[in-house]
Amino acid sequence: MINMYATLMLSGEKFVPEDILHLVQSGDDVNIRKKGALGSRGRYKFKPFPKSSFHLTGDLLRVLDFIEKINEIDVELDKKIIYITVAYKNQCNFELSPEILLRLSRLELPFGITCYEDQNLIDEDVP
Repeated sequence: MINMYATLMLSGEKFVPEDILHLVQSGDDVNIRKKGALGSRGRYKFKPFPKSSFHLTGDLLRVLDFIEKINEIDVELDKKIIYITVAYKNQCNFELSPEILLRLSRLELPFGITCYEDQNLIDEDVP
């Protein structure tokens, strides 16, 4: 069994995350860091972020819909990345449909995959 979700990461020195908030839907899991704000952990703990960033985490189709809309408007970005995270129990087997692969390839963005074993997954909890 697996549990998979996708994340879109956008960042840029001149990027203003508020410019894309109108694309966010209720229920979207969004994390915004503004340039100059102090970090609370990691390499920017107690240091200002050098760039603004926006993370949208959720279903891969939702992430693809969102980035396709971003590409239709004028937003100053230095970096755009999509990655999926797969938690698995016993084996990390998953597949992506040809339609999703085609949409991903049209975006011409880096695409990462992270897999990790999670023995706490319960077979009934995962579709």
